[in-house]
Amino acid sequence: GVFEEYLKHAKKTEQDLRGQWRTDAEKKAKTQLVLNAIAVKESISAPKEALEKEVSLLLKHYKDADPERARIYVETMLVNEHVFKFLEEQA
Repeated sequence: GVFEEYLKHAKKTEQDLRGQWRTDAEKKAKTQLVLNAIAVKESISAPKEALEKEVSLLLKHYKDADPERARIYVETMLVNEHVFKFLEEQA
């Protein structure tokens, strides 16, 4: 199948890929923890109107989505965006 072809082309084993994915996931998780800590320290939160708007758009596109998960996802993205803006202003 396609997956086997990819492995052959990339000259990687499934084990290699799983290790790489785990490392990537760990990096993302650590980055998110740092972003969360900055958001708390600097009292950065998602603007309520933007949050409501984005959540309703998301739920319109993904009708099967869990509203609570959608809200958490959107809130995280909006907060991250504001944290990045804050960090850019500090540079």
